[in-house]
Amino acid sequence: MNGDRDIKIENGNYNERIERDYVDNKISGNIGTNTFIQNAEKVVIKIEKQSETISSQSLTSSSEIEQKPNKKDYTINESDKLKNQDYYINRPPIEENCFQEIEQDGALLRIKASEKMGKSLLLKKIFEEGSKKNYAQVKVDLQQLETASLSDYSTFLRCLCKRITRKLELESCLEDYFEGFTLNMGCSDYFEEYILENIDTPLILGIDNIDRLFASEFKIIANDFFGLLRSWHENRASNWEKLRLIVIYSTEDLPKLNIHQSPFNVGTKIELPDFEEEQILELALRYNLDWSINEAQQLREQIGGHPYLVHHAIKSLKMNSKLTLSELLEKAATDSGIYADYLQNHWSTLEQEPTLAKQLKKIVRATEPIAISPIYLYKLDSMGLITKVDNQVQPRCQIYRDYFRERLLTLHDS
Repeated sequence: MNGDRDIKIENGNYNERIERDYVDNKISGNIGTNTFIQNAEKVVIKIEKQSETISSQSLTSSSEIEQKPNKKDYTINESDKLKNQDYYINRPPIEENCFQEIEQDGALLRIKASEKMGKSLLLKKIFEEGSKKNYAQVKVDLQQLETASLSDYSTFLRCLCKRITRKLELESCLEDYFEGFTLNMGCSDYFEEYILENIDTPLILGIDNIDRLFASEFKIIANDFFGLLRSWHENRASNWEKLRLIVIYSTEDLPKLNIHQSPFNVGTKIELPDFEEEQILELALRYNLDWSINEAQQLREQIGGHPYLVHHAIKSLKMNSKLTLSELLEKAATDSGIYADYLQNHWSTLEQEPTLAKQLKKIVRATEPIAISPIYLYKLDSMGLITKVDNQVQPRCQIYRDYFRERLLTLHDS
């Protein structure tokens, strides 16, 4: 047969092809009827054998594909999958209030909560909401700055301006504004006339761990810088209306500032509460744990609703299928439990501050809330170890009471 009439298995209708070739060759007188039929039968037999072979190979190949795990799925473990999930749990109406606030010209948000309560995660959510509106956004974490950068005000302001300039992908021209002017005036002009002037959208500026400036060694910087932030918020010139300022801190032990220069008594204050049972259940559901309100209550009775403690417990149960909630809670207040590193870190802080440790000893030994000096209250509250009840305090949760009561026994009361 001619090349353009070769019978190919994948073309399917072999009888039709053979029949067409028979007619063509019969008309042209190339072969007789019997000869063609005999040859055709041989071809059909050959095709059927080839078809059976290929079908068998296809079945074997398909079987191997079904049995062999996908390489990508095989290499991704449970921990990697969990990292890609969004485990932020809303605490209404906080998130919506924050989203509405950043729509306001010249907004100032003050987010306050103790350690590991989700402040930075909330800032991330606010940034995500801002992205939907095409807002520019820059985060500055003062915890990342070296002590040297916080010890000199000129260095500090220049560092702040440089980071914001780079994140907004602008060319830096700091010296055009700082040279020959006071530091606050130069910084303000740079923001108003250069940064804000060169962006077409509002700018969300989030300053995390701003309470690092509350320390006494940074008092001079704090006084000037906090006054600067207050002036930015109160400035109603057109460019300043683009600024949405967010400051994040952990303690109410604020520096003693002039009431008219402090940014901590203006704007909108947001305090993050503990999780309720419903929010604990929602987080368990995100981890595909089949929990009822009973499990949520058991967990909350021991660790309260502290977001970090709750999340760590649920994630540990998900990652270790052999671990039960009862076993987790039984060892929670010990150095062999899942919170060992977290508790030991707090204990290290207390060992370095004996007077603070003695105050906590009084709190964990008391059966009722007690009053303590404000300076100790602020510190223990920022660590997340206590909760306030009117003007008094008590341990934040049962595992804190159990863990620290035992370790503080060796301390002598003063």
